[in-house]
Amino acid sequence: MDKLFDESILIGSGYTARETLRPLAYSTLADLVHHVRQHLPLNDLSLAVQLFAKNIDDESLPSSIQTMSCKLLLNL
Repeated sequence: MDKLFDESILIGSGYTARETLRPLAYSTLADLVHHVRQHLPLNDLSLAVQLFAKNIDDESLPSSIQTMSCKLLLNL
């Protein structure tokens, strides 16, 4: 699970992947984290908090992804 929190593994390094797949990847990962949050070890929860907290300040992401990141952090 901890490998999914690495952006280079989750999204890749290509420009097109970064621009088009990033919102979908973060949304899917947030859904997964939300459903298994009770079973995640503390290290994975820490990685999730770091990743989604960073997304809140990322102006290149749509506001819907920033809002979803806030909601996920509140529910962790």
